[in-house]
Amino acid sequence: MYDYVRGAGLALEALAESLFESGSGWAGSLCGGSAGGRSDGSGPSPGRSAKGKVNILGVTPLDFAADTCAESLRSFAAGEGWEVTSVWAMGDPLKRLAAAPEADLNLVVSSVGLPAAEYLHRRFGIPWTAGVPVGAFRPVLAAAMEEVKASGNCRAAYLEALGADPSPAGERFETLAVGEAVLCGSIAAALRLKGEEAYAAAAAGTHLPDQIAPLTGADQFAVCLGEEEVEDLFRRRAAIAESRGRALRIAADPMYEWIAPEGARMVRIPQLAFSGRVYRNQFPDLMNAEIWRTLWE
Repeated sequence: MYDYVRGAGLALEALAESLFESGSGWAGSLCGGSAGGRSDGSGPSPGRSAKGKVNILGVTPLDFAADTCAESLRSFAAGEGWEVTSVWAMGDPLKRLAAAPEADLNLVVSSVGLPAAEYLHRRFGIPWTAGVPVGAFRPVLAAAMEEVKASGNCRAAYLEALGADPSPAGERFETLAVGEAVLCGSIAAALRLKGEEAYAAAAAGTHLPDQIAPLTGADQFAVCLGEEEVEDLFRRRAAIAESRGRALRIAADPMYEWIAPEGARMVRIPQLAFSGRVYRNQFPDLMNAEIWRTLWE
């Protein structure tokens, strides 16, 4: 009775429990005692020492509908020196998912992956960090992955970046990124790290904990229940931007154009979980540097 974030999250958590709870026997029979290595480019880049093994959690077409997204996430991790153990759950068979306990870190790329990440943390002590490697946020996320592995303290990397003080002198826009919490938080963090005024608004997963989507005391991150609250947030952010001599820029699914304030600029980021297949030829791979640059031109 909630939304897709809760439903899909419960599904991945239930899969993890069925694989790894004592007596199920799944993991051992699937892995044969060892998952072995990959031969598909998911290991560390040649000439770089491995920083450890990582599971990538929350990869579903609901938030990553472009054909290249899963591979872009793998490539990011491998390029930073990590060996990808498993991807939950696009492109990997159960044998790969059953190898998840071998990992040193879980990278949560959508809030759908959080329940499974919390389960793997409780069951095997594997810490997690959250974020999507987009724009100027990529190196920050890469650094957070190493820090979380070393410390064992779980955290969403984009929340710290959202707290950075921008230097928006001469900027024409203030940007509000709307959608799934981890993705919109990462988008806003990437813009803020470039010195732009940017904010995030989670329009799904309102049941999520503060560690993913702060419910109070964070002007940079709003949580909205329904389109009425999103529309009200649009009006408030547009008024604030206007008072500073700027226009509001909304990074969201194109369907939000219907409730966008007059004069707001839309950065169209179609999401399968929101508008379905209406814009199926326009799903962007935001990890692609060229696509990312084009969106903000």
